[in-house]
Amino acid sequence: MVQPGCEVHAQKGYYSPKPFREYSALEKMLHLVDLALNEDPVFQVPVRFSVATLSCPPDKRANLCLAAEFALEKIQEVLPGKFEIVSIIFDDRGNTVELKREVKTAAEFPKASVIHQADFRLAPGTYECRVIIRNLETGRAAVGGTSVRIERQ
Repeated sequence: MVQPGCEVHAQKGYYSPKPFREYSALEKMLHLVDLALNEDPVFQVPVRFSVATLSCPPDKRANLCLAAEFALEKIQEVLPGKFEIVSIIFDDRGNTVELKREVKTAAEFPKASVIHQADFRLAPGTYECRVIIRNLETGRAAVGGTSVRIERQ
């Protein structure tokens, strides 16, 4: 449309008016993969937060400890009702190596900021790590990620 003084604003990508809670299991998994693998996901622009890799305590069998810190006020639109926290590890070819999922409610986090931890036992190699917080009713999400190299021990 070309009209002097006018601008057109539209949602990016294909728009489906179907509510997230009505998505099939496959559609929800595709939505999750889109959030995890794409810097600019098709379904939405997620809130971003930081994820760090930490040294695992010697008494743990894990060799990768992820820590994601997020301020509750920053992800307010994700929190109403139940939400899931999904930690996904991808290998250097983009294959899913590990996936951990927890269902939570905002009432479980009384403080203003939360640190979520997930531990993994991985073979030596290079990995992409993603943590996704996604509302189970609306699909609104927050995403954080980092890369890590696991050395031989």
